[in-house]
Amino acid sequence: MIQYLTDMWFLALQGEAQGIYFWAAVYALAICSYSLFYQTRIRCWTSTIGDLADASLDKFGGTDVVAGDQQYKSRALYSYCVGDQSFEGKRVSPWIVVASANARFILQSQMSKIQSPEPGKVVVFYNPKRPQKSFLIKPGIVGQLVTAALALIPLLSYFYNYL
Repeated sequence: MIQYLTDMWFLALQGEAQGIYFWAAVYALAICSYSLFYQTRIRCWTSTIGDLADASLDKFGGTDVVAGDQQYKSRALYSYCVGDQSFEGKRVSPWIVVASANARFILQSQMSKIQSPEPGKVVVFYNPKRPQKSFLIKPGIVGQLVTAALALIPLLSYFYNYL
């Protein structure tokens, strides 16, 4: 095993496709595995009802001359109480999405998943051990499956092509 990793390292250093592909697949596996672990932990967080101050789409980066090239991201501001402590949050989802003006519907779809039991109120999911960490949207099973696929497909493709 160590010999194979060493061989792939030297192939990557020489610019060989096999070595680069192998290490890219290992990198994708590592990053996506961490993300999948994080998403799974967030799904176990508890919830409370908070006050929603703002939830909107904001321009991201500089203002672009061509409207279709402008980038957008979701933004929220909310407050919530855990025990006798008050907290403010601004994270909408663990999935950070930046979309062009033409793909804003993706962000609008994400924002529509915010649970609001009544006007001005919102369900806040927070880390029970660190209640200052919160989101308005929990990761779903589909998102976790996408993450798992992004972790495994490059590695499976590597094995299919090179072994």
